[in-house]
Amino acid sequence: MIDWKRFDELKNEIGEDAIMEIAEIFLEEMSEVVDPIRQGALPKSIPHLLHFLKGAALNVGFSDLANFCTMAEQDPSNLNAATLVSTFDASKSAFLLGLAKTA
Repeated sequence: MIDWKRFDELKNEIGEDAIMEIAEIFLEEMSEVVDPIRQGALPKSIPHLLHFLKGAALNVGFSDLANFCTMAEQDPSNLNAATLVSTFDASKSAFLLGLAKTA
């Protein structure tokens, strides 16, 4: 679900002090995109949304979310919004749990 190796690479690139701030910003930005979908509002620019989510997810190590977005990008007309939201929520929970264990 979470590619901790990727997260550790990012942490090594930006430093131990900055990683928590980056993680917080990432979660805020992702929530801003996912929350309207959670409420039933799908933006018209689905391909752009999926591409943004995929890129952000890959950057921080949300591998399951990135994989889901990659598949959905291939045929955005069949996007399952509930699966997108649940994949984000599960990834976020796993991420926060993993961070808490390392703190």
